[in-house]
Amino acid sequence: MDEIAKVACPSATARTQFAIYLVGLNRPDDALRIWATNSPVDRLAQSALGADLEKALIEAKHLHAALEVERDIEVERGALPTPETFRNGGFEFEIKLPSNRNFDWLIRSVPQVQIAIDTRAHNGHGSLRIIFAAPNNLDAIHVGQGIAVEPNTQYRVEFFVRTENLYSGSTPVVTIIDDADGTALASSPPLPTGTHDWQRIALDFKTKPKSDGVIVKLAREPCNETKICPIFGTVWYDDFNLQHSNGPAGSRGTTVGGPR
Repeated sequence: MDEIAKVACPSATARTQFAIYLVGLNRPDDALRIWATNSPVDRLAQSALGADLEKALIEAKHLHAALEVERDIEVERGALPTPETFRNGGFEFEIKLPSNRNFDWLIRSVPQVQIAIDTRAHNGHGSLRIIFAAPNNLDAIHVGQGIAVEPNTQYRVEFFVRTENLYSGSTPVVTIIDDADGTALASSPPLPTGTHDWQRIALDFKTKPKSDGVIVKLAREPCNETKICPIFGTVWYDDFNLQHSNGPAGSRGTTVGGPR
């Protein structure tokens, strides 16, 4: 197919468009092979179309393939994303809001949920600070990151969190979602109300036999038997880390360490 593509699609632009077409036919491996017939210089020059190819692969739930394209078109070569790894997990690098960058934190700040990078960190020089000021309902917290993972594999996500004057009948949780079918693989306990110093949280989960990626996101469970569920206070998150684990699959999150 590679030689045929070079003849039928003599330009890098045509080959990239053909690769996007192949994704629509659910042939991601062939799409990557066609994309790879472009030279590294051409792939970087085709960054706009390459971004369309990456988007098509993400929408088709092929995160590993999309990650390969992302690495080809990433201008900042020193910060290339890798599989099984949080990108900017310690919030040491600037995040321009709203952030819609693939394989990085997807963040949108709104008046009821004000999100920013803060210098008050568990480790290093940055953390993610979220100020909640929602007197009525809050449907979503727009913070998450997609990560390419291996199928049928045991993982552990660890992170640190602190709170200040947090009050609500439904405090935030960190949830791990299977990218293919949207099912929850694990979820942390709701954060304690009040003020608490940094605590370490661990989430063990196992990917499904055909898993290609997971979404790690902040969420909020509905309040019990009430239509109005305010939330106020400040939460800091830091040092997100993903590693292989031998722990129990699909467990609820547990606090591994006490206040620091």
